[in-house]
Amino acid sequence: MATPYRALPPPSEELRSRSRINFLHPGYQNKFLLMLSRVDFGPANAGGTRITGVHHGTALVACQIIANNAFDGRLAEDANGQRLVDALLDRQANIRMTGRFTGSNNGAQ
Repeated sequence: MATPYRALPPPSEELRSRSRINFLHPGYQNKFLLMLSRVDFGPANAGGTRITGVHHGTALVACQIIANNAFDGRLAEDANGQRLVDALLDRQANIRMTGRFTGSNNGAQ
């Protein structure tokens, strides 16, 4: 007999209160691709507060899947795709970053 699925507990208040990062796609009509919660911790800033964000590699794969499996896409920090992000480095999307996904727009509407 299969084990029934159990619902996960709701996220903590601290996690729910974090802002989210919007990822945009130049091939989509309204540009919006997806939004991810800031679940990863980075280093502390000068004031001692730990910066939260999304790991670049995780963000890239999520964008690639949502954009019709466009595995030729890249993350960029600007709308024109000039400031590309190296998602293979072990770091996360900056707290001020609005992600941009550039690449194939197959299936974009």
